[in-house]
Amino acid sequence: MRRYIQQLILFGSIAVPIILVFDKIKLLWFVSVFFAIVVLINTLTILQGGFTELGFAGIYRQKNEMGQVSALCFYFMIYGFSVSLGFKRQIYALLAIASIALCVLSNSKTAIALMLMVPVISYFFVYVWKKAWGIRQYAAVCIIVVVFFCLIMIFDVTVKGVSLFIYGDDTFTGRTNIWDFAFYYINNSFWFGHGYGSFWGVGDNSESLGEGFISGLIQAHNGYIDVLLELGFVGLMIFFILIIIFFVNIQSSKVIDRSSRFLFLNLLIFFLLNNLMESSIFRSFVTMWVVFLIALCFSGIDKGMSNGRVEKIKF
Repeated sequence: MRRYIQQLILFGSIAVPIILVFDKIKLLWFVSVFFAIVVLINTLTILQGGFTELGFAGIYRQKNEMGQVSALCFYFMIYGFSVSLGFKRQIYALLAIASIALCVLSNSKTAIALMLMVPVISYFFVYVWKKAWGIRQYAAVCIIVVVFFCLIMIFDVTVKGVSLFIYGDDTFTGRTNIWDFAFYYINNSFWFGHGYGSFWGVGDNSESLGEGFISGLIQAHNGYIDVLLELGFVGLMIFFILIIIFFVNIQSSKVIDRSSRFLFLNLLIFFLLNNLMESSIFRSFVTMWVVFLIALCFSGIDKGMSNGRVEKIKF
């Protein structure tokens, strides 16, 4: 019950200010300023150290969190650059470069791979995708998908091969062992799971105790597997419905400007892909989940999201 209440408090603290503020463009710009400060602080920690054996962690506990946050900062810096004028654009451009540097220093391979790939996907949906597509466009997409899978079959691309190429081993740095363990318990309670927040890190009652290095974990390093563990197939379907609503709101809104839409899609797609290797779904203490809720509320409550320029903001 305590963790349910934490989620409600978190969602309320994010949604209420967004509902009450009329000029949401101005509020979103202030959020980008906050992430600019995060970039500056983490950049300064380079002078004081902040490095671990595995990579640069900055002000965070470990490198993967640094990689995730630096990617999020990069997307907000792109947004700030696109809506700013004059010297502010130059500042955001420099901070965007700094965000990339921080991500590279973190040595978080998942974040590095996604940081620049996600904007390409988002650009397609914002600037290329047309609501009134014809048969040729749909046929082209189908051909691309077919060619993609044909290339995978021709070159015999496997999950283990991808893991070996990216991480240097064929287990995604031990993740496949965790996933095998998790699926054993998922099969025991497939439809409704073991209960929200009742599997990892719950003390002596945890079913993960006595399982070697797994007993020290608090996640399965895959957000979707964690949802299956705790909320079951029903919970995972509810989450996917939430994602579909989020995406439809972004794409169909007649109020949200392109810069904001591009930002929201970057955050959504990065969140979804990052959860293939890390777990942040329904985790109130994780930065990724907080940012996801911020984007969700902005896109869902789009009144006041009309086009604006930050130069119009009066301090």
